Amino acid sequence: MVGDRGGPIFKLSNLLMRRRRWFSHSVSVSCCLFLIGTAGCGNNQRQVSDVTGFSMAPGVIAGDQICWQPCRSDVPERLVRVVCVSPDHGWALKRLIGFGGEQIDCQAGELSVDGELVQKTPPQLAELATVVASGAAGWAAKSSQWQSTGDRWSWTSGTANHVAWLNFERTAADRGAAAGPGVFYDDSPWLDGERRRLEGVADVGLAAVLDLAADDRSTTEVVLEVGGAAARLVLHGGGRMACVAGLLDRRFVVAAWSLSGGVNVAPRVTKNFLGWDRQLFPAGLPTQWQQTVPIAEAPQPAPMRIGIRAIKGTAKGMIGHLLVWRDVCWLPHGSQNRWDVPAEQFFVLGDCPAASRDSRQWGPLPVGAILGEVIPPTSKR
Repeated sequence: MVGDRGGPIFKLSNLLMRRRRWFSHSVSVSCCLFLIGTAGCGNNQRQVSDVTGFSMAPGVIAGDQICWQPCRSDVPERLVRVVCVSPDHGWALKRLIGFGGEQIDCQAGELSVDGELVQKTPPQLAELATVVASGAAGWAAKSSQWQSTGDRWSWTSGTANHVAWLNFERTAADRGAAAGPGVFYDDSPWLDGERRRLEGVADVGLAAVLDLAADDRSTTEVVLEVGGAAARLVLHGGGRMACVAGLLDRRFVVAAWSLSGGVNVAPRVTKNFLGWDRQLFPAGLPTQWQQTVPIAEAPQPAPMRIGIRAIKGTAKGMIGHLLVWRDVCWLPHGSQNRWDVPAEQFFVLGDCPAASRDSRQWGPLPVGAILGEVIPPTSKR
């Protein structure tokens, strides 16, 4: 059971999965090293750096600025973004993946450390995920309970036993979807003239914001389904709720949380000081998934849909800020997909493998090459 005062109260349950099929497709690629320049920011322990290149896209792109400081401990946390000195004789921003004594393995877009899959938290997914589609476009409903209203979908309760479904029906004309609905690729929209073989991505999901108008005695059910796995949210009364659900790191994951009326939930993609006015998911994203269900293999195609029905009483609602996302697809370097990290060294990768030079090419970096970690800024430049 999840919720707070003034917002909906809901609980989660789950269903089951199907199998995956892999697809591939060829386009072009250009690579660029993620280099950064430095300027002081009024604190000798902190630096503000300008970003060029796209090896850490989509979370950080050319034109952004980052704030960073020396690592707060001798052993930084896995998956943090670090500033390092590269063997290419430049400063670079990368993500810390492995530590001395570990073995890193890259298979089918996933990373494992010593045989254990690296699993992301909601904030880490927010940094790494790519937006596949946003807004009401691409969604369709057969039930008359749903009506498209600008960039949102409105819903009015009907028969208690009937779930009204809203389906994501991405067309083959969409970038990277040549094989049809429910099939996703690791294309990089921020790269011009990308030319390489695209890989199928099985880790995909959705995010949405639900505004529900109902009295305190009503009960409404919302179902979030991706690739045959589903979470059931039971809401008591009305309110505003954000949710993220999908297939991630061989799990079906769900997070749902209440929003206050003034929260700005729209994803921001403008170039800005990192941490200011840019967000993939609505504010208040939990630090951990509220439900995870292991899956042996994520299905592809991975159709997704949102269902809603009134269990008790009547209600009406609006679903907006619809977002379809895919996770990062880690890539090997040629035929090499396994690396042993020597003692006192670190293994780092870029968030956009197609545009990054990193430990796949350089090999692990010595401890002294890690200059610091990215932190939230204290002020805008």
